[in-house]
Amino acid sequence: MIDIKKTQWIAKGANKLMLKGEKSAFSTTLDGDKITSVSSNSITICIGETVKYEGKLPYKVNKIKKVDGGYELIVADKTKASIFMMPMLTGTQDLFFYNTLFVNAFIGVEGDYDCLGLLYRFSGSSTFLKFEQALKSFKSFKEVLDPSPYFVLFVFNIPKKFQNDYVKFIKGQYSRLSPELKENIFKFHGVDTNSSLGQILYKSDKRKLRLEESLGTSLPTNAELLDIPDLNTETFDKETYL
Repeated sequence: MIDIKKTQWIAKGANKLMLKGEKSAFSTTLDGDKITSVSSNSITICIGETVKYEGKLPYKVNKIKKVDGGYELIVADKTKASIFMMPMLTGTQDLFFYNTLFVNAFIGVEGDYDCLGLLYRFSGSSTFLKFEQALKSFKSFKEVLDPSPYFVLFVFNIPKKFQNDYVKFIKGQYSRLSPELKENIFKFHGVDTNSSLGQILYKSDKRKLRLEESLGTSLPTNAELLDIPDLNTETFDKETYL
């Protein structure tokens, strides 16, 4: 692992680090349009490496992205399950540490494909320990796994009232999700029907037009406005995150 303690880094939640600095301070290597490594001073970070933020917190780098002010080192983008399925448990992003300790959500965990898995960075704080106990009290709670000393994975059964929604999600039928789950999604993410999520869930003509323009083709009238979930991405893989 690479100790990056002495460099200018910013943690952007549990899933992403930012290497901040002037453009001239960096050099990169490319494979087509994909950034495969970024260098600054004597440090080079490559895709597939694990960097240790503040000398201890591991971040597996699976994607490097140029942004204003530097580069983002990304473990993984948020899954579709974290957007559409996690709200089955009700609540809000703040209640679930969505932008701090939460890493990602999955619909498959170690051979179990009818579940919801929530991966977190472990914290010994009293607040997180109380949160852990609260999750274990959910009726749909199934088990807790410790894939490494730095992570904890909470696994839930799909609540009975949302099992049809789970099937629709797998098929990419976002607009056909139940009114109750749609309302949970809006509340969880703090958005409304005018948001990009609302445009997906209610098949906005505006979004459809934008997609047609970007794709250079017409979409069928009944087309969903977001691609179908990739089951590989939506399934927890230790090699990706640990």
